[in-house]
Amino acid sequence: SQIRGNKNILTLVKAYKLVLRKYSHPIKLFLTCNYVMDKELTDYIYDHNLQYDVLSFFQVTNQQLAALYKCAELVVNPTLYEGGFPFTFGEGMSVGTPSIMSDIPQVREETQNYELSDMLFDPYDHEKLAEKIVYGLENRSKLIEKETPLYQKMCKRDWKTVGQEYINVFKKFAS
Repeated sequence: SQIRGNKNILTLVKAYKLVLRKYSHPIKLFLTCNYVMDKELTDYIYDHNLQYDVLSFFQVTNQQLAALYKCAELVVNPTLYEGGFPFTFGEGMSVGTPSIMSDIPQVREETQNYELSDMLFDPYDHEKLAEKIVYGLENRSKLIEKETPLYQKMCKRDWKTVGQEYINVFKKFAS
């Protein structure tokens, strides 16, 4: 990922601090961005002595990214906005790692028929996010089981399907 406001990384780090210190889950937070590119984020990490717990992996290859997903206990996507359903879900599930995600329209639209409310959180509330991370860590198997049908549906999508969806949207707006 890149450091952008909509990625909501500071909220994630604030939640992580609670997971680590308040809820006593001794885990590391791996970020796929260079957090030193954001002064506010860097200051928060150092001010709260998180520099040895928040690890920055950036410019990783696809193989390295897949390995990070495989080693992860949980994928957390705190985004405030995406152009579509976040790729992190499929990337994690492809190696058996469940996700929790922001309750944003793009995510809600895809998850609404799958009873996945327990994977969603308010991206503006770091305390609720921390609680959801703890839930995810303690209920990995349950999340994987519930998320698998959505993942299987998404695996059936290919570029031909996506292209046809774009054509249908263009036709709708053209008429």
